[in-house]
Order: sequence, then structure tokens, then C-alpha cells
Amino acid sequence: MKLRPARPGDIDQLLALEQACFGDEAWPRGGIEAELTSPGRSYLVLQAGDRLLAYGGIATGPDFAEVMTVAVHPEFQGQGWGRRLMEHLISAAAQAGTDQVLLEVADNNSVAISLYQSMGFAAIGSRPRYYQPSDRDALVMRLDLAEPGS
Repeated sequence: MKLRPARPGDIDQLLALEQACFGDEAWPRGGIEAELTSPGRSYLVLQAGDRLLAYGGIATGPDFAEVMTVAVHPEFQGQGWGRRLMEHLISAAAQAGTDQVLLEVADNNSVAISLYQSMGFAAIGSRPRYYQPSDRDALVMRLDLAEPGS
């Protein structure tokens, strides 16, 4: 298995991965295409042979970075791939010179919340009805890269 930058040719597999991970809340083709080509965005995929098993992306700016998504196919969850992706995304944010990394996570996704907390993220707020069509609230979390040990 290897991590590599996402490419436009990955879109069909990314759509399938989104559907497997997020169902009705999966990003549409246009959303993925826009993310892969937007300035300041960095996307990585985990590839085994010809199959994409996971991907994650981050948007970096002068003041902060935002994790746009992390998706690990359900068959491969619990094997450390989400943590590995997050480590690479946080590293990209640090290299871009940002002081903090933000993300949103579904408030009922206890596995992801535990992962993010174990990496130093702290809850700073919520976004009611952020995820559609489920009306699920998002927990907003932040990692301060200026803190010692981050």
C-alpha cells in the first residue's frame, strides 16, 4: 500500500469511496473535481494495487488549514490508515506555515472524534444541521500547531 497525491483520473474511485463511507452525504462528482483542482488544496490517496482504499484532503491558507475530508473504506477502517492520512495532512499544514488546523466531524462519529482527540484536536464549537440530508450536527475541532508537542 502506498500514499500518493490524488489525480483527476481517481475521480470515479473517489466517488465510490465517498459513497461507501458517507452514503447520502457523499460529495458529488463536481465537488470532488473542484477540490482536486482548487488552489491551496492537497489531497492524498491510499492505494493498494489499482484500488483506492482511503483519501484525505486539506485546504491551507495563511492563517489556518482545514481538513476537508478523511475517508477510509469500511473494509479497511481500524487499521491506522485514518491516522496516517491525518499525520500527512497535518504535516502539509505545518509546512504551509499555518498555526492551526480545523475540521468538522459528525457529532455521532465517536471513532473519528477519538482519533482526532488523540492527535491533539480539541472541540471548539458545533455547526447545527451541518450534514445533509441527515441534519446531523458537526463538531468543530482545532489543533494548535504553535503549542509545544503539536
